[in-house]
Amino acid sequence: RLWGNWEMLATVWSTEHPMSQRATQEMANYQLVSGQPEQAIKTYLAGHQRGINTPDLILSALYVSCIANLPKNSNWLEQSLEKIKTAPYNHGSFSMLQNLRGLTTSESCPEIFDRSDWFMISEAYLANPKFRKHAEDFIRLERARAFLDNEQADLAIAELEAAYKINPSIELSQKIATLM
Repeated sequence: RLWGNWEMLATVWSTEHPMSQRATQEMANYQLVSGQPEQAIKTYLAGHQRGINTPDLILSALYVSCIANLPKNSNWLEQSLEKIKTAPYNHGSFSMLQNLRGLTTSESCPEIFDRSDWFMISEAYLANPKFRKHAEDFIRLERARAFLDNEQADLAIAELEAAYKINPSIELSQKIATLM
């Protein structure tokens, strides 16, 4: 019965594993899909308060506040930037980076989160050696996409060239050639 009931599964998992980022995210995701965005934000922030060492939870609260048109806490961005400085590498952070870039592209909620906020976050990830070591090329590709979204081809090319130095590929050289 547990596996067939998403609410029960998320509740049991997050209760039995309160320090699990995935369990916390699953519970918040269930709440969001169930029409409870305020509760989802509380779940993300409670996980952060319990000490789950990832910037993703605060960034997720920021994301939900934007898509649900809810007020944000003015220091969520600052808290996430501070957390990114020392966060261990986490592949899941890149989904959130992409989701947040989507918000800036669509200009869904500039009063909550805008392009300059997104670039601060991407720069913070690049400044963290744990993220830079494993995913600098990915972050630079996302930055190139963001510059292209903003019609700044010269800056996009610079990011693509930096990504190419890290991970030379035919796909990247084709993108660079297309933009030149």
